[in-house]
Amino acid sequence: MTQPQPGPEEQPPPFGGTYGQQQPYGQVPQGPSPYAQGGQGQPYGGVPGYGAGSYGGLASRWARLGAVVLDNLLIGVVSTVLSLPFIDWDALTDPNAAASGGYIAGNLVSSGISTVLGFLYFWLMHARSGQTLGKMALGIRVVREQDGGAIGSGTAAWRYGVQILLAIPCGLGSLLDALWILWDPRKQTLHDKAAHTLVVKVEPGMPDPYAKH
Repeated sequence: MTQPQPGPEEQPPPFGGTYGQQQPYGQVPQGPSPYAQGGQGQPYGGVPGYGAGSYGGLASRWARLGAVVLDNLLIGVVSTVLSLPFIDWDALTDPNAAASGGYIAGNLVSSGISTVLGFLYFWLMHARSGQTLGKMALGIRVVREQDGGAIGSGTAAWRYGVQILLAIPCGLGSLLDALWILWDPRKQTLHDKAAHTLVVKVEPGMPDPYAKH
């Protein structure tokens, strides 16, 4: 005996569809990406096209500024202590000795110590954890622009190397580098763009791309 067939309104939905919302075979339902920031489909603070969205968003400009101030204070104190043996103390009290060879040499040594110390500090800290002590205090981290992963040692070295190069023309390049985040949609500096990095927030419970597995 032939079984009665259900009417059109009783037909089961096609594979992957729902009643009243049929989708053609092979079409993937659209929805927010699980990798997007906050499940809203927009990685890194609502700027599409970059990153895995494993963080709460891009670091604020104030957080980046605060981290730079703390790091530079630390480097300044340490480099000053290391430079003490090379300071021409007589030139500090005698204005006529300010142009002496010893005074100029002492300044060059002090500047060299500060540059080398800064390079080692930012290079090693960023390569190890994506964070300097200043960034740790402000809860931000450097990651790869394309996928939010850990940056390598080479990228960390190049990132700070660009900062040194920008500082050569009387510091004008450094000023432009710092100001760039004021209008950049991803809040990148010029050295971020050169190294293809982003600075993002570190939220509690978020995965750490620098963690050793």
